[in-house]
Amino acid sequence: MGLALPWSARRRATRATGAAAVMLLVACACPPAGAQLLFGHPEYFPVGSLPTAIAAGDYNGDQVLDLVTSNYGSDNVSVLLGTGDGSFGVASFYSIDARPHAVAAGDLNGDQILDLAVTHGGTTGRVSVLRGAGNGSFDERTSFLVGVDPSEVDVADVNCDLRPDLVVANRGSADVAVLLGSGDGTFAPAAFYAAGSMPIDVGVGDLNGDHTADLVTTVSNDDRVGVLLGNGDGTFGLPSFFHVGDQPGYVAVGDLDQDHILDLAVTNLDSDDICVLLGLGDGAFQPATFYPAGNGPCGIAIVDLYSDGVQDLVFANQYWDDVTVYLGNGNGTFGAPHYYPAGNGPRDLVAGDFNGDGVVDLAVADALGDCVAILLGTLDPTTAFESPRPVSTSLIRSIAPDPVMDRAAIDFALDSPARVRLTLLDAGGRVVGALLDQDHPSGASRMTWDLMRATTHPIPAGTYFLRLDAAGRSGVRRIAIVH
Repeated sequence: MGLALPWSARRRATRATGAAAVMLLVACACPPAGAQLLFGHPEYFPVGSLPTAIAAGDYNGDQVLDLVTSNYGSDNVSVLLGTGDGSFGVASFYSIDARPHAVAAGDLNGDQILDLAVTHGGTTGRVSVLRGAGNGSFDERTSFLVGVDPSEVDVADVNCDLRPDLVVANRGSADVAVLLGSGDGTFAPAAFYAAGSMPIDVGVGDLNGDHTADLVTTVSNDDRVGVLLGNGDGTFGLPSFFHVGDQPGYVAVGDLDQDHILDLAVTNLDSDDICVLLGLGDGAFQPATFYPAGNGPCGIAIVDLYSDGVQDLVFANQYWDDVTVYLGNGNGTFGAPHYYPAGNGPRDLVAGDFNGDGVVDLAVADALGDCVAILLGTLDPTTAFESPRPVSTSLIRSIAPDPVMDRAAIDFALDSPARVRLTLLDAGGRVVGALLDQDHPSGASRMTWDLMRATTHPIPAGTYFLRLDAAGRSGVRRIAIVH
């Protein structure tokens, strides 16, 4: 199954709320009739270690989308400022006490600048608020107690006072914490609501049509989702449960059948599928309909890819190293899946127009690649890299030793014979040199990397990435070079 990592995700076009939030998808152009939206080859941008969640927003006020990841392995968050052409600058880092799981963005103090909320910690779980400075940097971190082992956080106004509040799923204490905001970046002590055994994710929406916020959680140990209807004052009733697949992890909320009632889409890690629950309008749902996913489906987004009013589904497959796209039919059903390579261990994703061409793009947090993969949307099939069928692994398995001083053994595996290209990238994603470009048989392979002979110039010490490309797919692996 691979490395077990903390659950986290964001299924919406942005995790930004408030006046500083940037309009992401509604500004996208509708592709011409008959044109198929595809995604190109991923480009990679380094972040911290084990990024498990990603959020998009305009963090420096230049009307260009930027990205933030929470990095579970390096106890920090990374900020990638967008250039407007689909690329991003070198990451800036902001320390978090321990094991950040998820990140959400919103104007939490009313200054028209996006701030961040990050869940972290174990038995003394907290959510930290990092105040945005308006130039892409963050300061004045303040922490608030929540439950045990918090996973997901969402920003929403749950008590109808036009001030953003925080909602946190606590998988260790089997509850949801609600922190009502004061509007100045501070929050009241958390109120706790039972949510079933091991709630992983939490979503917010008006599920029963009373114009107040309700909550939905994925209850991993019970293979269900729990719905907590809001009272309009920031309090919530007891949960009602609805069956989904095995070990549900992530939930997205949206109107999938155009009946103006919110529905749910859920990824199920152990049954390798997703399911759709169509809402009845009273907070209850029809029985789940299932669709096959890849291996280890994780973060999911409901996105109108064609700007035609029909919602589509996009989600990450952490063990197949790709994203899956299901195009909606407009009635709550979906067509055949499309698969796109997305790096190494994709866990979370977010959609937006990152290069300003009016077409939806994807940003994917690659937990095992320590980077963000950018998949630019395209209407040109000659530049797309869709996999025609479900795929398994064609990846870099190990690099030894790491850090590398003068020589290293690189092990990789192919599902079928293919041309293999192994490229060295620097911390900014720029190509340093080509290490391998030749045909290889299926199965396990090893190459010896001699740093003195791999490139025309000496390689300075620092952080780098190895990228393996084979059969239209790619995987990345962070390495360190020392002298």
